[in-house]
Amino acid sequence: MFKKLVAGALTAGFLLGGAGSAFAYVDADTIDCSKTVPDAFQMKAPSLGSIGSTVTKCGKTFYLKDKFANGDAFGTWTAIYKR
Repeated sequence: MFKKLVAGALTAGFLLGGAGSAFAYVDADTIDCSKTVPDAFQMKAPSLGSIGSTVTKCGKTFYLKDKFANGDAFGTWTAIYKR
């Protein structure tokens, strides 16, 4: 009974909260400039201070739109950049 309740609560949380939104972006390491340049991407950073407000990829300037802590033991962050 308890397992079903927890599973249902997690499912509802993912559906209502949009849990996949952070993973909808392309990783900066996988961008292939010879193909289509993405409108947005995510990039891992070792610390909050190492996240810049702009990044140039494939000759295009991307601007920081969001950042969040990864919650790991290393204190890394993920930055979301968009054109």
